[in-house]
Amino acid sequence: MKRKSLKSAFTLVELMIVVALIGILTWIWSQLNINTVWDSNKLTIFNNKLITNFETIRNNTLLGKWTDSNVDVPDAWRINYNSTWSWTVTADYLSWTWLPYTISTINTPEFHSISQINCLDIWKNPINSNIVNGSVIITWNEFSLSWSCTSNTRILEFTTKFKNDTNKIHINALNWLIEVK
Repeated sequence: MKRKSLKSAFTLVELMIVVALIGILTWIWSQLNINTVWDSNKLTIFNNKLITNFETIRNNTLLGKWTDSNVDVPDAWRINYNSTWSWTVTADYLSWTWLPYTISTINTPEFHSISQINCLDIWKNPINSNIVNGSVIITWNEFSLSWSCTSNTRILEFTTKFKNDTNKIHINALNWLIEVK
């Protein structure tokens, strides 16, 4: 009688295919850095908060929106950008004196920061660089920049950071637009 031997091993071709698939998947995974994509998205979300805050205050000014229960329409609005260790964005409204509008306060989340606040002219040339505070004042249909920005300043620029990612945000005092670069 002949004995039948059972071979239960992989062939060389099957092993080469498995090794090739593992190599291709490893190469694809090394090319795709998920953390970098997530970090970029977190910075975009933070920038969108800043843009929404600016647009809300701008629209409140244009619409003459009241601020509290006694139906007080402010004479002006001010948005303050701070590049010190607190990295906060606060809003005030003018009703005899500047009063805080705490609803629009943005506290910077962990690993986020606002830095390099610059005052630029219309051609985006720096007038004052690396200032600590920059303010945008909106009075009905007038738009101005204050603190260290002079009367020649037309654009307030600041840099937002999350870990290693950075973006520059420009607030234009002539056309009331805000853009991220």
